[in-house]
Order: sequence, then C-alpha cells, then structure tokens
Amino acid sequence: MASSIRDKVMKNRLRFLAFFFFISVLSTVTLVAKSWAQKVSILYNERPPYTVTAPDGTVNGLTADPVDYAFAKAGIPVCWESTPTKRQMAAIEAGTPMTCALGWFKIPDREKFAKFTVAIYQDKPTVALASSANRRIESGKTLESILENKDLVLLVKEGFSYGKFLDDKIKEFAPPRETTLAENVGMLEMIQKMHADYMFVAPEEANALIRSAGFEESDFKVITFSDITGGAKRYLMCSRQLPDEVLEKLNTGIKEYRGKNPGK
Repeated sequence: MASSIRDKVMKNRLRFLAFFFFISVLSTVTLVAKSWAQKVSILYNERPPYTVTAPDGTVNGLTADPVDYAFAKAGIPVCWESTPTKRQMAAIEAGTPMTCALGWFKIPDREKFAKFTVAIYQDKPTVALASSANRRIESGKTLESILENKDLVLLVKEGFSYGKFLDDKIKEFAPPRETTLAENVGMLEMIQKMHADYMFVAPEEANALIRSAGFEESDFKVITFSDITGGAKRYLMCSRQLPDEVLEKLNTGIKEYRGKNPGK
C-alpha cells in the first residue's frame, strides 16, 4: 500500500516537472516570436555608395543591401532611421531594444556592450583625401611616413574608429590631430579649407563624398599608401537586447547574400 502511494506521488511529481518544462519552453518561444514580430530599427548615415536613400524611402547600397536581404529572408520587419553617428553609438551602448547600427567596425571596446553580425562588407584598401592645393602631402608613400610627419595634421572624428589596423597605427605614431564632431561632408569642407591636411576614407566613397559636398573631384587628391593592402570589414552592430536567435538568422541571410554576390 505504502509502495503504491509512493509510486503515485512520484508520477505526479514527474507530471508536474514535465508540465513546468513545457510551459517554460512555450514561454521562451512565445517571447522570441513576439520579438521577431516587432520592427528592428536600423540606424544609418547617408553615405553613398554604402547607404543611399531612394525617393520611395527604401535604403540601398554596399552595406544596406546585404542587411536588407537578411532581414527579409528572416521575415523580420525593419525601420530604417537616418541617425547621426554619435546618437547611433549612444543607442547601442544604452542597450536600446531591437536596435542595430549599420556599417560599423568591430573593435574590442564595442564588443563589451554590443553584438555583431558576421561581416556585411569589406572595404578596399584605405586612402586619404587632401586638398589638391596642399603640396605638403603626396600619394604613394607609406602610411607610417605620413603619420610620423609632424608637419601634417590628421583630421579625425571624435569617438570614431578607422578599424583596428589604422587605430593602432594612429596610436603608435600619434600624429598631430584635429578632432571634430562633424560628419564626413563637414570634415571634407575642413580639408578643402586646409584646417587639416588629410582625412582617411574608404576609396569606395571618396568621389561620391566629394560630389555630395558640392565640390569638384579636381578640388581634392586621393592619397594612396604603398603599405596598405586590405581594407577593414564592416558589420551590423546591435544592442545586447537583440535575441541571439535573431542574430543567427541574420548571419545566415548575410552569408547567403555574400555567396550570391561575391565582391559586394
């Protein structure tokens, strides 16, 4: 009799544990499903050819296209929001739910507070822009020879990363610097007025940046470096609040896009 009672108690306990486990799994799945039903905010800057906003409001470009493809593939709705760089960083660092910032470099400091997808694009070897009237700087030299020249002033954006390779070189050689909060168009105006001698850019955006700022390409010269052979990789940087399941789906879509579009 006592054995029968113990068996019944044990069965009831097992049923309770199984029911509790089922409810826990169901709650987790429901929570993730609700997250996917929400729109993800993608914060971006207007930076041709990386990001270009069309008249109908859609965003296209070298970094926008693989991300747009990945979200569509995952069935996750998005809202593209043109946002200044500093506000993008603040939103991600604050852990704003369901928020990502487009085209950022992945560096250790950012990995402390953000999640990153796989790379969405790799730049061509970095170049610099200088005023065509500036005779102090010429193309074809090594990066180190430029950085260690104390007569040349580098223009940098405050709090901005140029990728680990360049960040490390700037730290190592500590060139004279002019720091600004301006976006790229404002920085280009400073270069044209020779408030600084040069600024780093990806070659993909150099001419588009010059045109968007209202200048002629002949107003500037592109400075190439003989010792830079590869560009930095760009990523979608997301809030820590973005579920890992969403990130995994995005990674799958990004890889598929890059496989179908080699070189982009």
